[in-house]
Amino acid sequence: MKVTLIDAGEILNGTTGRDTPQHGLIYDQLITEHGEEKAKLYYEANADGMKLIKDLVEEHSIECNLTAMDTYIHANTDEYKSKIQKELKAYRN
Repeated sequence: MKVTLIDAGEILNGTTGRDTPQHGLIYDQLITEHGEEKAKLYYEANADGMKLIKDLVEEHSIECNLTAMDTYIHANTDEYKSKIQKELKAYRN
């Protein structure tokens, strides 16, 4: 197989370096700029991608230490706390 991995930054750093679809605080911005339907499509595409990876690892018995993990975001300022609260509302929508 020939495979190409394209990343906005350094490969295996940031999102591609973790086993989580957490991409920071983006859903409030996605909804604001593109609407709830597009934000939902983004969420579903990421969830589908994670399921595909899990299914391929299981189907082909790939030993790669794939692990599902919880993701946490915390705030250390009132301003960032407000952003997290807006993000939670957007995510729930």
